[in-house]
Amino acid sequence: MIAYLKRCAGCVGNLPAQRRFPGRLILAIIAAWSVVVTAGLCALWHYSAIAGDGGAPPTSWPVHSKVIRDGRPTLLVFVHPFCPCTRATLAELDRLVAVCRDQVDIHVLFIAPDGTDASWLDTDLYRVARRIPSVGVSVDTHRYEADLFRMQTSGSCLLYDESGKLLFHGGLTAARGHEGDNQGSKSIKALLMHKDDEPQETPVFGCPLFETENRSTRADHCSEQELNS
Repeated sequence: MIAYLKRCAGCVGNLPAQRRFPGRLILAIIAAWSVVVTAGLCALWHYSAIAGDGGAPPTSWPVHSKVIRDGRPTLLVFVHPFCPCTRATLAELDRLVAVCRDQVDIHVLFIAPDGTDASWLDTDLYRVARRIPSVGVSVDTHRYEADLFRMQTSGSCLLYDESGKLLFHGGLTAARGHEGDNQGSKSIKALLMHKDDEPQETPVFGCPLFETENRSTRADHCSEQELNS
């Protein structure tokens, strides 16, 4: 854009005097364009740094949960099937599984609100989750488990120890839709290796689990366009 304006400015000198653009006008256009770009980048950064509602999970495993545990620590990951932010969470989960698969029983729960059918889960996120080794993927019909564990945001993770004590809750990304080094994965690894025994909490970045009821309004507040801008 700047190079184009400079070329235009070079052509100005060849125009008749009555058709020339004042140099100040060119500078004003460049300045206005710079302000717009800067404002857009700031807005995008601000949006990516806004965490969702972390919920208030029970400190002990709920007796009415239908998730079957295998005697190891249990990691639950709650997912809205149309939340693009959660793609980064699943990528981080895949990396976590690569080093901790034998130490933890992992369940990815895809919410299914009332009135949805099988097409609700016909998404890339569901297929990605199914490809992660040693991970159980299931449908949270009527959002039963999400409600039971009081989860509010897609990408929320809960780690319970063998006795059912809550060790960790939060997210696996440092910002909305961003892969890479993050405190959530570090905390889970430390807890599983018994390098830390204090409950940990991190921010979670994703779309609300209890806001959209049908595909026509699926997580539109967290669109692919916003994440890829």
